[in-house]
Amino acid sequence: MGKNNRARRAAKAKARHQQRSPRHDAPRDRAHHHTDPPAAERLDVDALVFHAARALALGAHPSTVREIRALIAAPATLVHRAIEGELGRAITALWTRGWQPIELVRHARRTGAAATEDLVRSAIAADHARRSPDTLDRRWADQIEQLGLAAQLLADEARWVAGWAGRHHPVPERGIVAGLEAVAMLHRLPPLDVLIPPPGTGAGESSRPTGWRAGTDSVDRAVLDKVRALLTKAESTTFDAEAAAFTAKAHELMTRHAIDSAMLAAAGARGQSADTPTTIRVAIDDPYADAKSLLLQVIAQANRCRSIFYNDLSLSTVVGYPADLDATELLYTSLLLQAQSALAEAGRNAAAGARTRSRSFRSAFLLAYVNRIGQRLSEVTDRLTAEAEASSGGSLLPVLRSRAVAIDDHVRERFGDLTSRPVRGGHDPLGWATGTQAGDTADLAHGRLAS
Repeated sequence: MGKNNRARRAAKAKARHQQRSPRHDAPRDRAHHHTDPPAAERLDVDALVFHAARALALGAHPSTVREIRALIAAPATLVHRAIEGELGRAITALWTRGWQPIELVRHARRTGAAATEDLVRSAIAADHARRSPDTLDRRWADQIEQLGLAAQLLADEARWVAGWAGRHHPVPERGIVAGLEAVAMLHRLPPLDVLIPPPGTGAGESSRPTGWRAGTDSVDRAVLDKVRALLTKAESTTFDAEAAAFTAKAHELMTRHAIDSAMLAAAGARGQSADTPTTIRVAIDDPYADAKSLLLQVIAQANRCRSIFYNDLSLSTVVGYPADLDATELLYTSLLLQAQSALAEAGRNAAAGARTRSRSFRSAFLLAYVNRIGQRLSEVTDRLTAEAEASSGGSLLPVLRSRAVAIDDHVRERFGDLTSRPVRGGHDPLGWATGTQAGDTADLAHGRLAS
């Protein structure tokens, strides 16, 4: 054996001995702050974090999970690094399963404490920092910017979980458990439709997933600008008749545009992407999420779409064609705002002793409003469809029926057998009457429209 080989072997043996027998005069936690732990030790902690989070995700109480007791006894530095790694892997998996940054932060806010949201935001920021900009869809980057995340955070920056634990959990054991519970929350999330190409797939045309929605890029921008302007006027006016006229005109404009789009697509004047049902997701916020999801459903139906509500996530998926989806999303936003304004006005004008702030009044109000709005939207849609059918010589209805079948097939393939349940509202006669009146005020009858 050569002299150099013997020297190298001796050096390796000495290093192994020093790892097994650290110096007694070194500070106890020196290795944790200045050197990386042995690989085998890191892997053990990683496995403990993974199995502890899985147990919590399946419903176990922290006090019954053996791995948590072992993690609390382990060096906190190792545990924090393992939680960082598990959070990163969980978030990467959620991106491929359809979740988007804004949706993930919203879910953390809804289901956890402020500390949970803060940890999820930090994890998304760390994930984003290691991504190359040319692998990100523009809409994805816009969400990161909208959330105000620290884009300068380095993906390999040490101790960001430790910093989070120090801010929110002065007791180290509680910080470890809370971090594991955040990982468990991510593990429990179901898959969603991929609506934006996730990071790493590239931002070009070839990266668009199945069911990707072209959105406003496929709809006449001039039409959308007019509709938004009308809805803005409806939301800002203090005169009910004006609000009704602006909203009705917006719905008529989008409906006519959607009918024209369907006829053009059927004639082969559009690309194939317009001939495939696609989806959007709409956040449904508390309170009264049931009534708000029902409002979205009746608007979707009036625009030839299907709406599916995820009760646990407080999200709705709407399936349809691009122009119809744009109409649904715009009208839902506007009519919900108008409902909230009408509800506030009812509270200001109520007689002394009226319980307009009670849950039963507000729930009954919203359900009556939804019922009336659904009727009015359907009247406009039916009238415009009949007019277009007559002018097309009977060629429109087969196109609409074909599209309805395609949407039903898409929903069945994606969601399987769906169940419906009644929306329970408050039994308040005054609330129901006031909500019906508000729905009448937002009358979408053709007579209210300016020529």
